Amino acid sequence: MKVLKKLLIISLLALLNLGFNLHTLKAQLFYHPQAPLSVKWRQINSPYLKLVYSTELQIQAPSLAAKIQAFQPYLYQDLKPFQTTYPTLLHNRGTQANAFVQLAPQVSQFYTTPGQGFDSQNWLTNLAIHELRHMAQFDKLAKPKKYPLLQELQLTQIALRIPMWLLEGDAVFQESFLTQAGRGKQPQWIMPFRTAILSNHAPSYSQAFFGSHKVMTPGYYQLGYLMQSLWVQEKGLSIIPQLFEELSKPKLELFNFSKSLKRVTGKTRTTWYTQNLKTLKNAWEHQANTQTPHTSDILSPSSKFGTDYLFPFPIDNHQILCLKQGKTNIPSIVVLDDNQIETHLLHIGFQESPWIHYAAGKVVWVEYRTNPRYRQENYSVLCIYDLKSKEKRQISFKSRYFSPSLSNDGKKIIVVENDLNLQSNIIEIETSTGTILSKHQPLPHSHLENPSYDVTGKKIVFVSVNDSGKSLHTLQLDSSISQPVLIYGPVHQQLSNPKFNGGKIYFNAHLNGIDNIYQLNPINQEIVALSASKYGTFHAQLDSTASKLFFSDYSYLGHRISQSQLQEKPVGSNNFVNFATNHSPPLNDSLLTHLDVAHTNPETYPSTAYPKFQKLFNFHSLSLISEKANQIELIIRSENLLNTIYWENGISYDNDLRKIGYRSEMSVRTFYPILNFRFDNRGRASYESVQNKAQTEIIPTNQLNTWRENRLKVALNLPLNFNYFHRQFSLNLETSTFYTQRYNFLNTSESIPETIRFPMSYSIGFTHAWRRSIAEIAPKFAQSFRFKYFHQPFSKHLDGDLWALESSFYFPGFAPRHSFSLHGNIQRESGIWQSQIEIQPIYGYYHIPAKESLKQVLLMHYKFPLAFPDWEIKNFAFFKQFNLGIFNHYENPHNLSDLKNPKTFGLELNTKVHLFNYQPLFDIGTRIIFVNQSYKQNPILEFTFNYSL
Repeated sequence: MKVLKKLLIISLLALLNLGFNLHTLKAQLFYHPQAPLSVKWRQINSPYLKLVYSTELQIQAPSLAAKIQAFQPYLYQDLKPFQTTYPTLLHNRGTQANAFVQLAPQVSQFYTTPGQGFDSQNWLTNLAIHELRHMAQFDKLAKPKKYPLLQELQLTQIALRIPMWLLEGDAVFQESFLTQAGRGKQPQWIMPFRTAILSNHAPSYSQAFFGSHKVMTPGYYQLGYLMQSLWVQEKGLSIIPQLFEELSKPKLELFNFSKSLKRVTGKTRTTWYTQNLKTLKNAWEHQANTQTPHTSDILSPSSKFGTDYLFPFPIDNHQILCLKQGKTNIPSIVVLDDNQIETHLLHIGFQESPWIHYAAGKVVWVEYRTNPRYRQENYSVLCIYDLKSKEKRQISFKSRYFSPSLSNDGKKIIVVENDLNLQSNIIEIETSTGTILSKHQPLPHSHLENPSYDVTGKKIVFVSVNDSGKSLHTLQLDSSISQPVLIYGPVHQQLSNPKFNGGKIYFNAHLNGIDNIYQLNPINQEIVALSASKYGTFHAQLDSTASKLFFSDYSYLGHRISQSQLQEKPVGSNNFVNFATNHSPPLNDSLLTHLDVAHTNPETYPSTAYPKFQKLFNFHSLSLISEKANQIELIIRSENLLNTIYWENGISYDNDLRKIGYRSEMSVRTFYPILNFRFDNRGRASYESVQNKAQTEIIPTNQLNTWRENRLKVALNLPLNFNYFHRQFSLNLETSTFYTQRYNFLNTSESIPETIRFPMSYSIGFTHAWRRSIAEIAPKFAQSFRFKYFHQPFSKHLDGDLWALESSFYFPGFAPRHSFSLHGNIQRESGIWQSQIEIQPIYGYYHIPAKESLKQVLLMHYKFPLAFPDWEIKNFAFFKQFNLGIFNHYENPHNLSDLKNPKTFGLELNTKVHLFNYQPLFDIGTRIIFVNQSYKQNPILEFTFNYSL
């Protein structure tokens, strides 16, 4: 649930008015893709609730509406915010579980398809609780009801003053405190923090907040949850509303959050974090002293970078197949031998959560695919790899499959299907063709996870989830009247990955407070432990003799493949440290009453059709910006709920011309191509050299020409995006034209036409790239091409045209994470286009006198990372990565001999850094450019400043 993450970052940059990228000041702050035009929408309206959903959710929506209104008092009461109605949009066309609340415009978006293994309660219940808390937070901090047209301004001041971990940590604390579930009660969720501290590698504050490009780190959700738990433990629950009350007072001061925290609690953020590390270490060491971990044989190689080896499957007595991913590796399937030597099989694509399964020489998994244009619609498709033939195939299309498992003979696959009605089904598929063999709906009111075959292929075990908790069930597939058999649960445990061991079932859970492997005898309900990990064990798999257990064991640097002899052990007592309730002094009993989420009254809420073609405008932000040094502009922005119409209007004043200008921009995103319109009424000026006749001579002077103009521009854009395994593709087609009418001339000029009639531009771009890891500078392989053409077909007196072609190629360098790139650009122009440059020139181009017009360039770059220091300068900067590059740039090369003499060459050094505890990742660098000696020019020093979200 990435509440406002990108939105806050962009707003922050807008307020700072960063000169390196001023166009962000006028950009739409938070862009969401659209759902297909075929989706039909309905709405539920009641006090403090507006729910918009697709028609397939007609059964789910009223129940969710009832839950939202039932939960709202619990999530709002301590903050006492302004009661603002947040429109909530329910998406069901995607396969990724997520949600967020945003301002500018004010809306909450729920992605309703549940993931596999998220929590031990209904996914929509969790969303309602978590996102309602965010609504309460922003009501308190931004007061959108009181200031409906200042949402961008309010959002900016929140971004400047409040770290994201506070907002997310508070929401996780509430979901864990008010329900029997919640991420704060999941050992796996808190495991990275616990492991780092008990391994004597406690993360710095910046590592915990911003992450690392080198080692595994806890996320800022965990940081916020643990910080808030410590405050409540020491100060009581009242500390939370007190802090939000202080933060609701707008104060633009550096390090405002730390100062506000000190005003409320008497301690700064730094002091609290240091104290928290000590408190956590004491609590977790006490827990560890109650456990007796068992050692196991490590089978995967060690790495100095964070690396996960997941889902081990023994192929034979000497080889193990598994899934590998990490800071320096994109997800791939590999084989490990007895000597920990790794053999790469293939890369795979993006997954909602990691998962593979192996049997009979085949590997299956699911991958993310997207609708090329309407990216709110995406799929989870089934893929298979044959180790013998080395062939990989996609065997389902436009499917919504999860957690596939093969039968022992490899001829069938069992998967979970989550349909558009949010109904979970069990689907059996033929491996060779992808044909559906059977479909089962064993539990209509539960979400299903992780099905697995028994040795016969006629029976499966799976996990079910609802508000009562998680349960284990078996189902006989060869009977049309078979009903699921409940064998364990419901419990609020993270049950996952159940498998058969004869008549018994082994599975993941945290019965002793740490994620381990357990085995259930369904007949007598006896449970024993099969592992005793210090930090957490997952993805268990028995060998063919059922004598050895293979699993992923978590460590400070990631999951390692381990094995142990199959031995039954006592489960032990559950000593999990629950920071959401482990408080002293005692808390207010009235707030300790858990929400009865399983029995919330689902009274009928009347619904009506949502008129998506009528409610097109939603004005949310009035902003004063300065895009140019001599110009100030007042703009108002509108974005409708479905993000199909974006409209921006502005009135500006140009101080140099002493003229007022008007503009209106609209983007229509409803249809397959995107239509963009822009109208400007503005003052313009130019200087022209003219000859004035004096008494005895002709004197050249510069004459100022001024005028006003109306300009209407229309553009048609078709952005298409594809992915296939680890490869990503994009195709972008665009054409545009404009009409300009000029009037009110001061000093007319023949060089300034009164009318410009529809000059045409065309552009086509194509990109193919491999996925890259977080530590890589560039993709290992990538190609990019863009062709542009300009001409004036409707103005015969304006002759000439221009075409340009840009191309880029990326290749691996001489060592891991090194990158070599080659860029070739060419353009040809004539007539009125002769002064226009449409290709990327060489470095230093505008500082070097040109000997000839720019026709083509060849750019060579070699870049590599120098270090991943995770270097923290208190409250100023956190340096994640330093990179070095060398370059040779050639201008207008004609033959191979010209490659001996680049026009410019040099070095560039850059660092990826977070500044002043803000979340944008800045790329700050410098380059020294040496110029070919034939130009007799001194070296040029340039500085670069960029950012990523």
